[in-house]
Amino acid sequence: MHETTLSGVILRQSSSTGAGSPDTAQQTPASPPAPGPINPARLAAAERKSAAALLGAKDAAAVLGIGERAFHMLRDQPWMPKPVTFGPRLLRWSRAELEAAVASMPRAAAKGTEHPNLAAARRRKIEALKGAA
Repeated sequence: MHETTLSGVILRQSSSTGAGSPDTAQQTPASPPAPGPINPARLAAAERKSAAALLGAKDAAAVLGIGERAFHMLRDQPWMPKPVTFGPRLLRWSRAELEAAVASMPRAAAKGTEHPNLAAARRRKIEALKGAA
């Protein structure tokens, strides 16, 4: 029996009926490769990356438990640490500063309290409705 693999499909042809005749080919899906053993070098590299002192935006967002887009939106907040700048497009954040910033992040207000900006907007809207009447 002759086997040929083409794009994930194994073609098996019987050698007794003539290899190469298309009517004798049987198509069977190829099984996915079995996962190999854990590569210690890769594991060590991943551990070094997670323990790195300076992090890119994606890793810094992961430290805060948010997405990368949300991280970029929060960069200008006063409680966020400023990045270390290596160039105009190469910014890194200190892991220690990010972890310290988590402690000083604003917390949710107590139930029943309203954010000052929302309260001011609500008051303006009420005043505008009173003025129109």
